[in-house]
Amino acid sequence: MKTTRSMDTAAASTWSHAARWIAHNVLDADAYLAALNPMWGNPHRARVIAVASVSGGTEVLFKPSTRFELPERTRFVTVGVDVEGVRLRRDLLLVKQASARPETVRALLRPEPDGDTAALIVDQLLVGRVVELAPRAPKPRRAKRRAPVTPPALPGSAPSTFWEQYDTDVAAATGQTLLESAEAAGLTPTFGCRAGVCRRCSIPLLEGRVTDVRDGRVTEAGAHIQPCTVVAATQCRVDAP
Repeated sequence: MKTTRSMDTAAASTWSHAARWIAHNVLDADAYLAALNPMWGNPHRARVIAVASVSGGTEVLFKPSTRFELPERTRFVTVGVDVEGVRLRRDLLLVKQASARPETVRALLRPEPDGDTAALIVDQLLVGRVVELAPRAPKPRRAKRRAPVTPPALPGSAPSTFWEQYDTDVAAATGQTLLESAEAAGLTPTFGCRAGVCRRCSIPLLEGRVTDVRDGRVTEAGAHIQPCTVVAATQCRVDAP
């Protein structure tokens, strides 16, 4: 009897170990949870429960996943929606400071000074829809802002562009648009039609000048540009949408 009990205990232990191994190495728990309910499988999901037009833009009330967390002193969240197969993201300002594990998140989506990506996102924020919602990723900290060192221009090269959101300076070949050079360098900026029609890639030009490859129009710093249709005329610095 004692031997039988020992064998049963050993068998139970073996099965328990096997079950844990399968759960850890084979089964994707998040995938199964997401199949049952999209709010369960990913902490960066939220359901839209109210949308209202206000003087400063569009105020949205979200019901986030129970696993959603906000870092201390966070002022912005990022919402993401898919439009015609393209993931569009924008930062929303928290209307009031939420707790670390909030039951609801109220945030403001402000209109863009130039471009219509925000409007496209608002069209997708329908009550009941589950969307991507995450704390805004912090920008890399630099101890001191230094002027970039510019090497002598090489034949076939164009002025470089510094992308703030990636903390990366990107060199371009002559005739290469900002979007093409960024992608060639391994960056992943938002894009849409790649022809300057949809304006989904619109970003602010912080420094420098760019030239539109379609009509030769020059745009100075302080305006929004479409990186899919412009080349750098001077050294440039651009920011996230």
